[in-house]
Amino acid sequence: MNETTEPKKPPYFCCYLDSETILQHLSDEQAGKLWKMLLIYASRDEKPDITDPVVSMAFDVMAQQIDRDFKKYQEKCDRNRANAYQRKRPLATATNGSQKKEKEKKEEEEKEKYIYHNMSTCVDVRNAFDYQSVVNSFNSICVSLPKVQKLTDTRKKKIKSLQHLLGDITIDEYFKKVESSDFLTGRTGNWNGCTFDWILKPENLTKIIEGNYDNKQQQRQDIPQYIQGVDYF
Repeated sequence: MNETTEPKKPPYFCCYLDSETILQHLSDEQAGKLWKMLLIYASRDEKPDITDPVVSMAFDVMAQQIDRDFKKYQEKCDRNRANAYQRKRPLATATNGSQKKEKEKKEEEEKEKYIYHNMSTCVDVRNAFDYQSVVNSFNSICVSLPKVQKLTDTRKKKIKSLQHLLGDITIDEYFKKVESSDFLTGRTGNWNGCTFDWILKPENLTKIIEGNYDNKQQQRQDIPQYIQGVDYF
């Protein structure tokens, strides 16, 4: 495909295996609607009107990843066009300086993240994710909560999906937000069930990010209404 007919978007979007963590919280009907809306969004840039808050949260998280993947695809297309232009230049006009620049550019590209597509599933082949560093950050920042003693496979899956769920918020910033909450840390005396596993649940993560557990200026004796009905376990 030449540079004049190359599409702005790939004819696919990536389905990451750790998305299973999100889908586990949806019913079959909700999951079906979610995938249908993602296909429409990826192919036509049409964002549907979603009334289900759970499906809306899942859609926003996965749509953001689609946008990031499409941006990387466009950048890769730009590099390919630049490389093709360099190859078409007459060999006689190529200088030692341009050849060196071309070599350095190729070496830089080899260090970047590459995503290989096998059917409809994408496999990330970057260096292994440093799960232990996330656990260490939690133990050092969330000093009011029980420390993580063991890194299980289930926790690894939740940690990996945490990056996609947080979006632009860093993991350390998220942990600091948790530790600053008097309610989550048990300093209010209303509840002391917050743990590492609890704050990794997508539905709890969303409430924490949106500030539902931030400290309030006025004193409260009872648990506020937005806390009622939350699954603490």
